[in-house]
Amino acid sequence: MFLFPRCLRDKLWTDALPPSGSFEGQTVLITGATSGLGLAASMHFVQLGAKLIITSRSLSAGDVAWERIEQSAGIVGQGKVQIMELDLSRYSSCVSFVGKLKQSQNCRMGIDVAVLNAEIIKVDYSQNPEGWYLPLQSMSPSVSFAGYSRRLLGSKPFKSTL
Repeated sequence: MFLFPRCLRDKLWTDALPPSGSFEGQTVLITGATSGLGLAASMHFVQLGAKLIITSRSLSAGDVAWERIEQSAGIVGQGKVQIMELDLSRYSSCVSFVGKLKQSQNCRMGIDVAVLNAEIIKVDYSQNPEGWYLPLQSMSPSVSFAGYSRRLLGSKPFKSTL
């Protein structure tokens, strides 16, 4: 009964985006930030003043994304964006990532927001080099990172941006 007026209202009067600087001093972790939604989210958060930790399966793809993010926000050379290698299809990469994340300069005060965007979708049965079923392996680091980040990193609970 009230669905149509609400839909019409949402189309005509959208909520305002957060003002520039609203994420100043906060650290945002974005996985899968080299293209698509992850790259767009990275550009948006850095324009809002956040320090970013972005992940990429390869550092060469991460470097390209890093340059695009810094150039789009006009923050070249300010050190607000850090790239870290993370391949969710390899368990050893996930363990290495968490170890490096703990020692990261941008993560010293914890992570305020995490956008867990990276994923691998396979429709056929396949295993990674460690013998894990690939879709399960690629999903579990995101789930475990979201659930146990406070214990792993000593960070504060994640804030919802919705």
